[in-house]
Amino acid sequence: GSWDFTRAEVDAGGKLNEAGTARARVVGAFQNRNTFVDYNENQVWVGYGTLAFDLTDSTTLSLYAWHQERDMVPFNGLPAINAGNGVGQLLSVPRSTFIGAGWNTFHNETTDYVAELEHRLDNGGEAKASIRYSDRFADYKYAYAASAMSTAAASYGNISMQYLAGKYW
Repeated sequence: GSWDFTRAEVDAGGKLNEAGTARARVVGAFQNRNTFVDYNENQVWVGYGTLAFDLTDSTTLSLYAWHQERDMVPFNGLPAINAGNGVGQLLSVPRSTFIGAGWNTFHNETTDYVAELEHRLDNGGEAKASIRYSDRFADYKYAYAASAMSTAAASYGNISMQYLAGKYW
């Protein structure tokens, strides 16, 4: 596809017993996307699963699990030119130009678990109770243009670069 765009998905589910009182669904997706910008890429993996059990005719227990991972090369765009007097203009460079570091990276993982108990009332209402556990991880470091390009004689063509790094759970 365009700029090496690739995506694959799978989605399967159905009843687990003859009566249909136990059901399952599994979903998975992978996407890899580059862009017209040199060195820019973005990969995403997603997995999702659910189990549902009808405990009675009006009560259902559902269990969910979700996991997503993202690996990408961050790019915050090209700086503009500071022409002075509040006037800016775009750089005259190929649109594929990458302003960043060769080691720019961003990795993120998210995992969620949910348990939900639902009871449907005779009057059409419902009562629900749920609990959720989330686990998050991110590891990133990248440099990007943090200012407009200078047109002043003493600093013509200069831009300031910003460095950002972090890791959290």
